[in-house]
Amino acid sequence: MAAAVGAAQLAHRSGVSLASSHTCSHALSEAHLGFSERSSSHAVASFGGCAGLQLAREGPSGAPILTLHNYNYRRVTSGGGATGAGACSGSKSNGSRRETSLRLDGSGGRWERNATLSPANVVLTEAAAAAAGSSERLKNVQVLQQALGNEHERWRLLKRVTLGVVGAAAGLATRLVVVKGGGRSLGIAFAEVEDDAVSESEDEEDKDEDEGGEGEAREGDEGADAGGATQKGASDQFQRIQKTIPWDKLQESKRYSAEEVVLVDLLTKQVIPKTDELYNHVQIRSGGLFTKDGVNEDLQSLIDTGLFVSVDAEVQVGSQGGLRVQYGYREKRWPRLRSLKLMDAPHFPKELRRQIWKEIKNDKVCTVRTLSKLKQQVEKWYHDKGFVFAQVVVFDGMDTGELVAKIQEGYISKVRMVFTDAVGNPAPQPGSTKWHVVERELPEGMQRGEMYNIEDGRKALRDVFMLQLFENVQVVPKPDESEEGSVVVDIVVKERQMKTAEVETEWSIAPGESGRPALASIQPGGSVFFEHRNIAGENRSIYGSVSTSNLFNPQDDLGFKVEYLHPYVYGDDDPARTTLRISGFNSRKLSAVFTGGPSLEEVPAVWVDRTGAKLTLTEHYTRQSRVTYGMVMEEVTTRDESSAICTHGSRALPSGAMTVDGPPTTLSDTGVDRVAFLQANVTRDNTKFVNGTPVGGREIYQLDQGVGIGSRFPFFNRHQMTITRFIQLKEVEPNSNELPPVAVLHGRYGGCVGDLASYDVFTLGGPYSVRGYNVGELAACRRFLELAAELRYPIMGKHVYGFYEYGTDLNSSKDVRGNPTEFFRRVGSGASWGCGVKLGAVRAEYARDCNAGTGALFVRFGERF
Repeated sequence: MAAAVGAAQLAHRSGVSLASSHTCSHALSEAHLGFSERSSSHAVASFGGCAGLQLAREGPSGAPILTLHNYNYRRVTSGGGATGAGACSGSKSNGSRRETSLRLDGSGGRWERNATLSPANVVLTEAAAAAAGSSERLKNVQVLQQALGNEHERWRLLKRVTLGVVGAAAGLATRLVVVKGGGRSLGIAFAEVEDDAVSESEDEEDKDEDEGGEGEAREGDEGADAGGATQKGASDQFQRIQKTIPWDKLQESKRYSAEEVVLVDLLTKQVIPKTDELYNHVQIRSGGLFTKDGVNEDLQSLIDTGLFVSVDAEVQVGSQGGLRVQYGYREKRWPRLRSLKLMDAPHFPKELRRQIWKEIKNDKVCTVRTLSKLKQQVEKWYHDKGFVFAQVVVFDGMDTGELVAKIQEGYISKVRMVFTDAVGNPAPQPGSTKWHVVERELPEGMQRGEMYNIEDGRKALRDVFMLQLFENVQVVPKPDESEEGSVVVDIVVKERQMKTAEVETEWSIAPGESGRPALASIQPGGSVFFEHRNIAGENRSIYGSVSTSNLFNPQDDLGFKVEYLHPYVYGDDDPARTTLRISGFNSRKLSAVFTGGPSLEEVPAVWVDRTGAKLTLTEHYTRQSRVTYGMVMEEVTTRDESSAICTHGSRALPSGAMTVDGPPTTLSDTGVDRVAFLQANVTRDNTKFVNGTPVGGREIYQLDQGVGIGSRFPFFNRHQMTITRFIQLKEVEPNSNELPPVAVLHGRYGGCVGDLASYDVFTLGGPYSVRGYNVGELAACRRFLELAAELRYPIMGKHVYGFYEYGTDLNSSKDVRGNPTEFFRRVGSGASWGCGVKLGAVRAEYARDCNAGTGALFVRFGERF
């Protein structure tokens, strides 16, 4: 950094030469100063702590002028010798004058406000003759006592001292004050000296030379003050430190630290708020580094806006040791506006345009502030609506008063898919997924010619990821370099593996005769799974799985499922996005219809095997709402635990014998039914997640309609309706860790008419029916009603909840063939209550059975509703 303003004049008039280099930016790090003066008097100022500094005026023997060292005290002799260990960086002779380069470092750390300063521990000494070393005068102690008389003045002094150290490093020193406090160095203050003060000081110097040592000593410490100053005004010695530097005095190749960057209106002297868009024309940022060329480029950028008559910059030493860059400008002034036109803004509301015009038309002149206010209000409307690329780019017509603002609304010029490799770089070859598969999932606002909206970007991100074809999806909008004002949207994707296959084997373990775990059977079970999720790059998939508990004899309980999925079966232009699903299945499940009540401990299990095919079409109306309809053809076989066909349910008699005259298991009474029926499902779901908690409503309607195809030509109608409401009880900040309290209300009704087999009737009880009971423990019925209420409240970042549930068969159990509810001694209705806590996807809860008056702990996975 160049020497401060006024340094040349001082050198000319008083013989002082001042140079500076290696300036630190944040804290006092390193600086080299040269200082010499013609006076024959001597003055020594010392302080202790991390560093010591001495100032001596050059005597007849050419003693060193300025010395910095690391000890509490060092005496400078008139012969140039020094006692004690020091760190003088070097000295050189130049005729009868000597200059000493010295190092100033901040190894003592940051100066602290709470350092103790009082007359008792502040020492400021001077020596009329450094060689004698015994003549010390303490006049300036009185000056310090006056300056430190109260806490406010102490802080002011310490602040000036700290700034003085920085000023010294920046080459701004014109006067030196050294302070020692509490055994540690507090700083070196360099106070500004005006030209008039220098003249008076020069005159006073001549006078003091005639008067002898008394005058020499006074000049040693007070030479920077106006001659004849009284002790009452002695505190004025600690003048405000000169900090302003013209920007063109900065060194060309040096990098500086920007403590703060501000814009100032030179007419009003007001500092422009940091949120103002004028700062967009300035590249230097607070906290960063900058050079002289950077300041020049910022000035040119501000001039190029055409909004200013003149622009200038100043650099000031900041309070934290960095530099404060200030850009001052004088804005242009145009005549009062007569009209306003927004060009290329068809989406901007006319009412808002009239409101803006009403606000600015009464201004006496049009200035940069007027244009900035207009620009901010226009762009705020666009950005609040999600049109983040819309901006005001040009103002015209200010000279005539007919203001025209040209707007770029940010229309999409291209939407393209970019494939990436495993590390995120663009892939050398395109992936297997075809572009139209992704394009048809994009919202309407993400098409070419539409204005880019950030909400459309979020929807595109969600819907493309829901294809399950990609491990990673990003939506990256950016300005189109080939078409000004337009936006290019890149859909950046990383494809998943399209083909997968898995094989698993397992052995069952059960307690042996000794109670220790042992293999239940040496026969292994296992499963085979395969999937191709993107056939021909069209997002068509095929999935299959085969499982058995006996790989050596799989026909005993072989289960399989094969499914083919074809999205957009009617073409990409289908607004319902209809999906075709064809599946073949062979499954086995334990029937809850033939389950004992609480008073029956042992009921032989009845397994239901279903083998068949299913064809459905699903139409999507929103992301979560859809309609599914299709046809099911299946063969149903009921079996006992030995896999033999079972025609009736059974139970243990009090005598211990088993009865087999229970309810029939099939409609045909043979243990095997064949049936074909139509099926439909309507889901209306507007739930959303608020910080991970579902809020909203959901309704589900299901219908199975028998058409007389199958055993005994069954005609039946089986229907049920589920309504659930998640009611948010308190508003919370979105996208935060705060969970909202939620009340859940749930109701489900089901009924049937016609020829319905026992295995398809409704059951009550279980984790997804009435909690606290086993599956089917309450009833098997043709009609039912379930009601539930749950209150969820966040505690320590987890939802703690309490619930109450009730279920009833509506007295319809007797209408089921064989009345399984009565046969297995079930009560037909029941209630439960309990509490629990959600731990991610796990529910740990206590549920109490109100019928038996007992409770139990359960661990469940997934949502109850």
